[in-house]
Amino acid sequence: MRLADLVLGLLMLGFLLKGNWIFTGAQVRSALYAFLSVLFLLLLIRSILFSEVVKIMHWQHDGPSLVVDGAVRLSTLFPDWAEHWSMKDSSRRSFPGDHASVLLLWAMFLWPFASGRQRLLIGFLSVIVLLPRLVSGAHWGSDVFVGGMFLGLVSFGWGFYTPYAAKASTLLERLSAPVLQRLAKLPGLRRISLISG
Repeated sequence: MRLADLVLGLLMLGFLLKGNWIFTGAQVRSALYAFLSVLFLLLLIRSILFSEVVKIMHWQHDGPSLVVDGAVRLSTLFPDWAEHWSMKDSSRRSFPGDHASVLLLWAMFLWPFASGRQRLLIGFLSVIVLLPRLVSGAHWGSDVFVGGMFLGLVSFGWGFYTPYAAKASTLLERLSAPVLQRLAKLPGLRRISLISG
C-alpha cells in the first residue's frame, strides 16, 4: 500500500537522520547527502541504462498474481482497501523490483557504519519490507533478488567506489549551507542534527 511505503520511507529516513545512533550528529548531513546522491544515481541507472537492457533482453514480465492460475489477489479479497489505499498486488512490469533496489541500497549504505545490534535491526527490517510484494504476488523472487540486488550493487559501487558520492555530498552541503545556517539560529531547530551539523 502507498501508506505503508510512506511509513517505511520515513523509518528509513529516520535511520539516517537520528544523530548519535548510526552516525554522529556532525556526520548526519554528509551521510544523508551521500545517500541521496547515490539514490539519484540508482534512479538514473534504472531509468536510462537498465530499462534499455531489459527491453533488448526481453526480461520484462508480468508479476505472479497475473500469471499463476488460481492466484488469490488481495484487491479481490479487499476491494475497499484496493480502492482507498492503492494496494499493489500485481504488476505488468515486474522486473526489476524498484522498491527492493532502494531498500537494498539503503541497507548496504548503513551496514558498514552500524554496530551488531543495529545490523540485526537493518537486516530484519529489510526482510520484512521485501516480503509484502513477494507474498502479494506483485513480484517474483528474481525481480527482487536479481534485478533489485543488481541495481543496488551497481549504484553502490559506482557511488562509493568512485569520487561521485563524496563530490556530490560536498556540493549539496555547499548549496544548502546558507539555508541551514539561518535555520540553526531558530531556537527549536538548533538541536536537530541535520540542521546543526
